[in-house]
Amino acid sequence: METREDLKSILHLLPLALQSSSSPSSLLWPPQVLETLKILSNGPDQSKVGSGSVLFLAISDLRHSLGLSSAKDSLAFSAEEGFALFFDELMSRVDAVEWFGKVVPALARLLLKLPSLMEEHYREAESVGLGVSRGGTGLRVLRSQEAGIVFLRQEEIRFMINPEVIVGMLFLPRMADNEAIEIVGAERFSNYTGYASTFRFSGNHQDERPVDCVGRRKTWITAIDALCHPGKRQFGVECILRETNKAFCGFLDHSIDELSQIIAQDAQIEKYHFDQVIGVNNEGRNSLLLPESSLAADGPNERVTEAEPKRNPSLEWSFQGLGPKGNVGIATGNWGCGAFGGDPQLKAVIQWLAASQALRPFILYYSFGEEALQGLEQATRWISSHEWTVGELWDMLMHYSSQVLEGDTHGGFFNWLLPSLAMQSLDVNDV
Repeated sequence: METREDLKSILHLLPLALQSSSSPSSLLWPPQVLETLKILSNGPDQSKVGSGSVLFLAISDLRHSLGLSSAKDSLAFSAEEGFALFFDELMSRVDAVEWFGKVVPALARLLLKLPSLMEEHYREAESVGLGVSRGGTGLRVLRSQEAGIVFLRQEEIRFMINPEVIVGMLFLPRMADNEAIEIVGAERFSNYTGYASTFRFSGNHQDERPVDCVGRRKTWITAIDALCHPGKRQFGVECILRETNKAFCGFLDHSIDELSQIIAQDAQIEKYHFDQVIGVNNEGRNSLLLPESSLAADGPNERVTEAEPKRNPSLEWSFQGLGPKGNVGIATGNWGCGAFGGDPQLKAVIQWLAASQALRPFILYYSFGEEALQGLEQATRWISSHEWTVGELWDMLMHYSSQVLEGDTHGGFFNWLLPSLAMQSLDVNDV
């Protein structure tokens, strides 16, 4: 283990020690830390950690044992108050009991496994190979401009360049089908190029977005989970409703109290659910967003998933339409496609419907050169030129999906909707 270059590059950043006297060498927690973690893993009856203030003290003791008590390594001056506020006041008593009785011990048990998990990671990295020199495929810290192997995709890239959102994973539960997560104020620290295996760090990023009254960057990142490998069933009503509801929950501006009243009034219901709202009277107020600029076949070299992106008309497909006051729109792309196996045209239309129904002022859609979306601009302009409403496009999508399930059509939604697009595709292929 001690001969691995990748491990040596990161070892000084880990709270672990490398014991080279053993054979084979192994990673270990310092003895005092190991004992504290064992006590925490046994629950509050033994650890006495049952409140935010005591949890702060326990973490402080761990940090002190790891040599992190110097001024430069100290926590924020208000951290202790923050722990007490969140866990002892804001969190319900029921949730607090579960957190200290189950979550904290589980986290301690996970930390106890960290040395063995790290060792397993580096053992498996040896079998990856990929033509890289010894120890080159494990987790490592790269020197400036040093080439590396990266297996990062959309969500991982966002977490890499906005590392603050990683912390949110400790507090955010698994989403239900009608839930989304909105992260406000995450600052961006890194620039990059490429995607997946071509991903590269390209320098520090100076985030110049304005801040709100509490000092947070005016950045909104919405997390919505798509169906994984839905196959043909993604064209069923239940799956389309699930995805549309999910996108609607993520795109809705929950800070606008009037919005629920408007939707409820149109749909004649007390609470809005997309399976009811989407089919509102076609003469209602929920119009589709209107095309504003042209679509480029290739989007920018980063997948934008936060609101208020820098606008570049030559690189975006932008819709401008009716929406709430303000100019915070939606920046998105091929959500639920790629590794998740979603149909790009279906997912693009679903997001368009959801953004329109949520009354967002615009949606920026980055196609990233997806071949299936070459007809996206023409289809959306045709739909908008005929002034279709959300309900009308929904009805047409339902008609198309039923034909897909029945085997009556095998092409994409755009070609089915506009036969001229299908003819153009044939002409291109003939050439």
